[in-house]
Amino acid sequence: MKRSEGVVEILEAFDLAGSYRAAAELAGCSHHTVARYARLRAAGRVLTERAVRDRLLHHAHVIVTEGQSHRLKEAIEGHGVRLLVPAS
Repeated sequence: MKRSEGVVEILEAFDLAGSYRAAAELAGCSHHTVARYARLRAAGRVLTERAVRDRLLHHAHVIVTEGQSHRLKEAIEGHGVRLLVPAS
């Protein structure tokens, strides 16, 4: 999956050039990539990076933890790790 900006650039090149191969040359990618994104857009299914991330986060589970991790405890006690920010 290309970044959102890359997909937009590919589709703009396709709109400008009117052919997969010419758009691919303008956008610097394969004509197969241009064809795939043009077909997805025509079907109303262009997924940008943001849309994929939003879908992933929508289905994510949040786990709330309390207390300090063992690494933070070791850092506070001075066992080989230096804190960048003082512990509260």
